[in-house]
Amino acid sequence: MKNRIRIALVDDHKLVRNGIKSLLEEEHDIEVIAEGSNGYEAIDIVESIQPDVLIIDVRMPEMNGIEAVGKLRNIKTNTKSIVLSMHDSEDYIMQSIKAGASGYLLKDTDKKEFIKAIHTVHSGGKYFSGDISEVIVSNFLQKGIQSQKSNIVSQNENPYSLTKKEKRILSLI
Repeated sequence: MKNRIRIALVDDHKLVRNGIKSLLEEEHDIEVIAEGSNGYEAIDIVESIQPDVLIIDVRMPEMNGIEAVGKLRNIKTNTKSIVLSMHDSEDYIMQSIKAGASGYLLKDTDKKEFIKAIHTVHSGGKYFSGDISEVIVSNFLQKGIQSQKSNIVSQNENPYSLTKKEKRILSLI
């Protein structure tokens, strides 16, 4: 088939890669074209083969998935990344997004959602499962509240928007 989504799988557990590969091989419009077991191999695969979508595990030896996704931003590529992990920690999720991942899924995601994520990311969108979206929204809201608090504090510290020179003059008085 001509317009198949070309996938690279990178996970340090061969059994996991084999399971994902067999799951994806059932799809008529998806093809697994490469596999790797660490972040260095992920970068090599993307540089040489240019898959449409890279599905990469977070925790791997030598170079983890988040580091690899971050390094891929320096490579001229159209490859989009989906981080696949068993960890739903806010830290991993936010680091993955900052690194440039287009999606983040937990390894307990069902096949239907996994395939939907691949199609969404391939077409240029972002995909985060429901639980992951809640973490992202919560983080965003917390940052917004902290930003508002810091604005209030800075306004209270300088409610009249005085310049440094005006503050200095007042302190001398």
